[in-house]
Amino acid sequence: MDQVTIPVLQQMKREGKKSIGVVAWDFPTTRFAEMAGVDFVSIGDSVGANLLGHDNPLQVTLDEILVFCKAVRRAAQRVLVSCDMPYGYLQEGVDSVMKAAVRIIKEGGADMIKLDAAADFPEIVRHMTKAGIPVFA
Repeated sequence: MDQVTIPVLQQMKREGKKSIGVVAWDFPTTRFAEMAGVDFVSIGDSVGANLLGHDNPLQVTLDEILVFCKAVRRAAQRVLVSCDMPYGYLQEGVDSVMKAAVRIIKEGGADMIKLDAAADFPEIVRHMTKAGIPVFA
């Protein structure tokens, strides 16, 4: 199968084809997802509660989620990689979210960033997309 990119997902949507995405936090799960034919893998902030023992996903830090993003990126050969923006950056404003987004793309290797509550922060979404950072909202 070919590399899944954002334009590929957009074309699938235009053609009425469903895309398949799963949450993965590690190298082997990502490899299994690729073998199963999924289109994208999302590193969710739920990793904080499910693997790191935090009381809830809001406690996961950028440094923590980057570890998992890097592991997924190393495994991803065909799938598109999405990584959640940890809680707090949107609430702190454009500068904070842009610095974190650059780290997620540059260090983590994500293809796009998932923003929860993006509809509440349209100015941040505009800044990110203007800077060439794809947003999954």
